[in-house]
Parts: sequence; structure tokens; C-alpha cells
Amino acid sequence: MDASLLDPIMFRMGILAGLRSKKTAKATGILITASHNPENDNGVKIIDPEGEMLEQAWEEYATRLANSPNCNILPTVEWLVNIEKINLNTQATVLLGRDTRKSGKRLGDAVIAGALLLDAKIENLNLVATPQFHCYVRQYNEKGAPLDTNAYFENMAASFLSIMHLQKTCRDNRASNANARTYTPVPKITVDCANGIGAFSIKTLAPLVRPALLLVPANCNTDTCLNNHCGADYVVTERKFPAALTPDPCALYASLDGDADRLVFYTAHQHRPQIHDGDAMAVLFATFFADAARTLSLKSRIGVVQTAYSNKGSTHYIRNRLHLPVDFAKTGVKHLHAQAKMYDVGIYFEYNGHGTVLFSDDFRAEIGGLRLHDDGDAYYDDRARCILNILRLYAQLMNQCVGDAVCLLLAVVCMLDFYGMHSNAWSSMWHRAPCRHENVHVNQKALFRASDNERDLVLPLDVAALICRLRNVHADAKIVVRASGTENKVRVYVECDDEAVLERITAEIALFIQSRYGAAQVGGGV
Repeated sequence: MDASLLDPIMFRMGILAGLRSKKTAKATGILITASHNPENDNGVKIIDPEGEMLEQAWEEYATRLANSPNCNILPTVEWLVNIEKINLNTQATVLLGRDTRKSGKRLGDAVIAGALLLDAKIENLNLVATPQFHCYVRQYNEKGAPLDTNAYFENMAASFLSIMHLQKTCRDNRASNANARTYTPVPKITVDCANGIGAFSIKTLAPLVRPALLLVPANCNTDTCLNNHCGADYVVTERKFPAALTPDPCALYASLDGDADRLVFYTAHQHRPQIHDGDAMAVLFATFFADAARTLSLKSRIGVVQTAYSNKGSTHYIRNRLHLPVDFAKTGVKHLHAQAKMYDVGIYFEYNGHGTVLFSDDFRAEIGGLRLHDDGDAYYDDRARCILNILRLYAQLMNQCVGDAVCLLLAVVCMLDFYGMHSNAWSSMWHRAPCRHENVHVNQKALFRASDNERDLVLPLDVAALICRLRNVHADAKIVVRASGTENKVRVYVECDDEAVLERITAEIALFIQSRYGAAQVGGGV
């Protein structure tokens, strides 16, 4: 949303954060960011005390308060206090952070003004990446102490270096037993930081991981150009290399989004990016944890959570090759996160690069208490010990609050190193079905209703009937049509192995919706 319109809303969200803190008797976080949106936009995220996203019921309260006219602010607050039985005498604490947008400081002042109406204690962290802020909120509530911002990167780097060292030691031991030599070059990744807050994260992390990984930051102009022809969303949507990067077929690249909670990798193929998105990361992580479970005979339940937009090739690989369950959730990280918590190892990714791996207390207890017995097979024993120790380190490395682009970058490097895998081999692990995205501008997106976690459109009936007919004719086609969560658009997503049919189906659905529901234009992207 245009940042110039947000001051009244931010004031109200400051009030809401103060109320949430009083309700839970813990610190609540409020982060001013608009992620991958343009520089002149801004937005807000409210973080619950555990570092996770705001409880669903309170999202509805936030919408109600944000839409209240000035004369109704006090009655709305009184209604909320009454319905949630909030003790206004409880001390409120609000942690505040923002990304690099110029409007962030001004909007932060509006948040503070709202929170101070409830006598809240304010801890202003100023510039901070989204996943980092989530962790800080959780840490603040667990320890009740001043935040150690350096520890976030130092602990991440320490876990990464330990994993890489373990894997190198295991390779060297195997080579020694085979009277061979090993040489593993230090990997190098050029990281497009979207001219956003992630630039600070990569620049801080780079020297800490330098013994095992060379990170080359690019697009780090945080004073301007945020998400302008750069960033993860640009690469995925436009299928183009970001500004300031020269395609090199031998190089590996990564792009963060504007608030550093989304990540995609890519290589150069005929001057276009060959993208390793959230589906590719889901396959890679699922492969490793499935291997680990078999090697160590783990009892912990491992599962993967995807959305309707996940490529059917990744789903097929995980279910039929790895024999892991795949669940579907509605679009939006909060839905995937909640579903992934049902597993001991919950791997969740949206195709756009949002995601992480969650570990239950039972899983931590199992790998913490596991003791391996020597069965006389030196190769197996060495590999099993290596995997067990790596699992323990992954339980420290992975962000448990939210998707974390920087953490994921390190974890992917570790897994590629574990398998001795080049990015080209990563691409060939599974078959990606050809796909197309279209955005159709409509007059009333509320007319479009979907079921089965957004995989089946049920309304309008004429569009649903068209989709049903196309599916009957083209049995291998995957068709997803759903309303955008934030804009007056309908998103059309189609997969089909025959690219000519793919183009025809996508165009037919998009034009049908446009002609019947007042669409102004049809545009590619997601």
C-alpha cells in the first residue's frame, strides 16, 4: 500500500500491538515492511511472543481496528478489551523494527504514538530483516534480557561451519580408506540483496563464513532502488537476471527479497536464469531428511507442506521417490507453518522461496539421545555418525519462527556439499512440469471462491465448468484459479507437459474471466 496513506493505520496497529502484549503479558513485535513491493509502498507485520505470525483471531481484530473511523477507535478498543478480557493494568512491551524504506521511520513514530496510549514500553530495533526480527521477539520473551543482535549471525555461521567441516572430514576419511585424494573448492555465490535490508545481513555474515563459503553481495544500494529490477520476486516473475549481475554459466546466484525472508537460487542458461525455487528447495531438503531417517532408522515423522502453486513434478518426486507425505495448505506462510508443525520434521515451502524446516521437541530428543553402535562396516558407521551430528547442527541452524533467506542459503550450500552436487545436478533430480502464470484484473475478486486448499475453483460456476471441461480433455493438466489475497486480481496457474496446450489453456481461461468479469487487462506474473 502507498506509504503516504499509512500513518493512521500504523497508529492503530501500535494500539493493537499494545493490547496484544497486555493480553499475553509478553512482548509483541511490530515490523514495518512491504517485502518485495516497490520503495514507495509500505506495510506492517505483527509478531506474536513466540516469534510466529499473529494469531488468526487477532488478524481479524487488526482489520476491524484499521478500518475504524477516528470516532470509532475508542469504542472498537473497548470492544476488543471486553471480548478478550484484557487487563489494562498489565505492563505492555512492544518491539519495533523496520526495513530500509524511507517512510519506515515516520510510520514507526505513528506506531510508537499508538502504543504509548497504553503506556507500553518500546524497544526500537530500527533497521532489521524480517526473519531476524521474528527471532528477536522470541528471544526477548524467552530470556527477558537485552537483545544480542550479533549472536544471531554468529550462531548461524558457527552451525554452518561445523556442518561443512564435518562433511569435509567424512569425505577425507572415506578417501583415506580408499587411498584417494579429495579436493573441494570453496563455493562462491553472488547474492542479489534487492537493494534492501538483506544487504546488511549478507555483509555481516560474509566474513563469518569465509573459510567455507565466498559470498559476493550485489544490489546493496539501500538508499534507493529497493526491489527495482532486482530481488527474488523480480527473478521469479520476470524470469530475468537482476540488474548489476552479468550471467555466467559457471556461476551460482541467489536473490533475496526486500525483507530477506524469501530466497531463490539460479544459474545462467542461454542468458536466462534457470531458477531453483521453493519447489527445488523442498525436494533437496526432503531428500536429505529422508536419507537421514533411513540411515539412522529414525521414528520421527517427516512431512512436506506445499501449496496449489507447487509444481506437480516436485510433489510427485517427494511422494513417489522419497515416500514422504505431502500435505497442501492455503497460500500464505502462516498456513504452511501451522500445517508443518504437525510433523516432527516439517518441511514447508511456497514455490516463490518462502519456507523453512521445523523440528519438534520429540525429534530433538530422538537425535539428542541416539547412540550408534559399531556394526563392523566402517563406511556405514562413519556416514551414520556424520549424518547424526549434521542433524543436530541443522536443528540449531534452521529458523524455527519463519522462513529466513540467509539461513536457507547456508543450509542449501551444506546440502549441495553433502551430496557433492553441482547446481546442474540439483536441476536434474526431478522433472519440472512446464507452467504458466497469468494475472487477470477483475471488478470483484470476492466472486471467486476455491476449495481443497485453493486447488479447486467452485465459484463462479461458469469458470468452474470451463476448468472442469479442460481437465477432462487434458488429463495431465494442472489448473489453479484463485483470487489474490491483496489485489483485485484473479491468478491463473496452469501446468501441462505439452507447451502448446499449456499456452492455449492459460489464454482460454484468462480471456474467459476477462470477458465475463470486467477485467481491464491480462498480465503475466504472480
